Amino acid sequence: MSDSRYESATRGVRLRPVAFPCIDIMTSPRLIEEIAAKIDEIGERLSGLAANNPARSLEKNVKTALGYATSKLDLVPREEFEIQRELLLKAIERLTALEARIAAFEANTQSSA
Repeated sequence: MSDSRYESATRGVRLRPVAFPCIDIMTSPRLIEEIAAKIDEIGERLSGLAANNPARSLEKNVKTALGYATSKLDLVPREEFEIQRELLLKAIERLTALEARIAAFEANTQSSA
């Protein structure tokens, strides 16, 4: 509504103030305690729902089962595996070099005999 239409529509009408109940939170500690109690209650209910969530229960059971199954296996950390792999490669290189030396030595001893 435009201002002029509002003024003409309300001309002669006496408006009375509407009173809304105001609560002074600072002077009403009981109200604050009640609100805090309700918030705590809602928090506890949400925690209970989250704890009883079937997906979370299934996840927990799967993790437990996998932990039990892997504890029975003889597993090593990846870093330790890589170290052992490097050592094995070096040992294979040395073995190959020694085999070549032995073959050369045997060839020399057979040709001189």
